[in-house]
Amino acid sequence: MSFHAIMASIISILATFIQTEFQSRSASLFDTHYWTMPTFFVVLFTYVVASAAQARNTGNDNNHDGVVLSNMALTSGALASTLLLLIIHQALGWVALVFWILYFVKTAYDQLSELEAWVQVTALKQGPVLAPRLGPGQIIGWRDKKKSELERRI
Repeated sequence: MSFHAIMASIISILATFIQTEFQSRSASLFDTHYWTMPTFFVVLFTYVVASAAQARNTGNDNNHDGVVLSNMALTSGALASTLLLLIIHQALGWVALVFWILYFVKTAYDQLSELEAWVQVTALKQGPVLAPRLGPGQIIGWRDKKKSELERRI
């Protein structure tokens, strides 16, 4: 079962819980949860677009784009389900939001580190015009394992 199927199931289950919990109330969710609902729709739209772009990008040779799209879909899908959980049960939603923030910071750090190494390897391949301060085979601030891994991708 793919990640997108699991995420769609979680979002639909949480949306059903919201519908059953708020069906007897006269107030709209947009009135009671003013910031959460519009944020949920923006994040859900981001998840759908990133998932569609990832599905369309599967045959492309550029693996870096696929990793970025996959991480974007993963974080936005998790945030969408976290926002729904925040509407259903606020205490549990805040705990889930803290875990989502920690995961997002870790993912963003990994992506930035990989992007830095990718740019440096690409600059090295272009020659001294783009990377005058870097010597041959020198990657500043990056492990040799990642360097060789990135050189194989490019």
